[in-house]
Amino acid sequence: MNKNFFIGILVVLICAAIGVGAYFFFIQKEEPTLSNTNTKAEDINTIGTHVLTEAQKNELGISANVDATLEVIPSDTSPGATIRMLNVAPDPSAPVDSDGDGLSDIDEEKYGTDPNTIDTDGDIVTDNAEILAGLDPKKTDTLGDGQDDYVAISTTAEGEIDADKDGLSMKREKESGTDPLNPDSDGDGFTDGIEVDNGHNPLGA
Repeated sequence: MNKNFFIGILVVLICAAIGVGAYFFFIQKEEPTLSNTNTKAEDINTIGTHVLTEAQKNELGISANVDATLEVIPSDTSPGATIRMLNVAPDPSAPVDSDGDGLSDIDEEKYGTDPNTIDTDGDIVTDNAEILAGLDPKKTDTLGDGQDDYVAISTTAEGEIDADKDGLSMKREKESGTDPLNPDSDGDGFTDGIEVDNGHNPLGA
């Protein structure tokens, strides 16, 4: 074998290596990769529609009484990237709450409150909030101290209670004008605490 033969073999091998490298590069470059810029619910990162668990709803600040899905789809404008869309809707399986005070109609009957009025005794505290605070939802002054129950709750140590678990204490609920029992006063799928802390109106859906 002469020198030219070995040179020819070497050239062929080099060309083959370049070709394989170029093919690998372009294939890898075009291969879609998932992109997740949301720092919450990072475990949801595959393309498709995902029904959120209670823990994931809580992490994203979504009320537990709604159906929520996170849809991950490929981006049309950014190859290899994905778009994450959050969808919320009322939970059809949730107990009926005709007045939306956070107390189901069944419980309203149990406590003797009006299922069509969020505040049976008219003391500016929802029926459910009074029950959670150990007060009588049918009396404006349960403690008999001359003050409405709302004043008693929001100006004492009990005012730090977060009755509806939305991230706002009773005092902050009073300041914000939100329902101290309903975690999502405007029913938009996001808790009052999340909206207030992010500068949004918790009373406007």
